[in-house]
Amino acid sequence: MLHPSTDIIMNAQQFFAADQSEANLVKLLHAVSVMLQEGAEVLIPTAADAPEGQLLLQTQTTDSGLEYMTAYSSKEAYEQGKPCNVISRPLVNYFEAILQMDGIAGIIFNPASPAPFNIQNRMIKELLADAQTEGVAYFVHLLMYNIYCLYS
Repeated sequence: MLHPSTDIIMNAQQFFAADQSEANLVKLLHAVSVMLQEGAEVLIPTAADAPEGQLLLQTQTTDSGLEYMTAYSSKEAYEQGKPCNVISRPLVNYFEAILQMDGIAGIIFNPASPAPFNIQNRMIKELLADAQTEGVAYFVHLLMYNIYCLYS
């Protein structure tokens, strides 16, 4: 099911868009981790022009030429964009599928929002691994990883 509370990813995304600090980045990634741990679902856009009997997922190509899968973290986030067909799947399953797709760099959350947020495959792997463990070690590791990514 979709996350029952207020959309934690969209809320964290708005804070990060307003202030791209390390603390807000950690909060945003923590929101994703919470959804993973709780088995929450996301809305995944599908292509309207798929051949009958087939399901094609929409992708988005960035200015740098990288191709990403997309997902909406809530119905409210979905409603910010143009209407399209969607399917609902657990985020953990979608992350695992993305990692198996050739040519896909990661995921863009809430692509219709004023500040979409992307997560590259290497961070998806970290989030999946860390979603199984909770506690302070997770946050320290995540913060260190992001500081490394920001400055390398």
